[in-house]
Amino acid sequence: VKARHLAGKGITLSSDPYVRVTVGSQTARTRTISRSLNPEWNQVFAFGKDRLQDSTLEISIWDEDIGRADGFLGILYFDLAEIAARATPDSPLAPQWNRLEEMRGERVKGDIMVAVWMGTQADEAFDEAWQSDTGGLSLTR
Repeated sequence: VKARHLAGKGITLSSDPYVRVTVGSQTARTRTISRSLNPEWNQVFAFGKDRLQDSTLEISIWDEDIGRADGFLGILYFDLAEIAARATPDSPLAPQWNRLEEMRGERVKGDIMVAVWMGTQADEAFDEAWQSDTGGLSLTR
């Protein structure tokens, strides 16, 4: 996961961005990258297919603010029914740039690069993934 050309917020016109990945009631979060409009998180997330309660994957970017509500930087939605299965567990991933979308009329700027796929525990990325079923282990690539 990485982003480019994010909107700068506050007096410094910079951001301290992080990503929230949500499927139904399951949410994962990247670490925060300080003062960056072009952050790179390089984190992998996995959600148990048997626990998916929604048909939409939501990826949102936020500006972390101490002492007040975090600022919205953009959002992206994927229909789970349209996400392709990975051909083989070690086949190459195909990350793509996606334009961030507005939410509730808040203007946004920038793009996010993600690779989204349906995999299995045999997937080579599985061992490095954030496991929503284990309480929040987050590892980077």
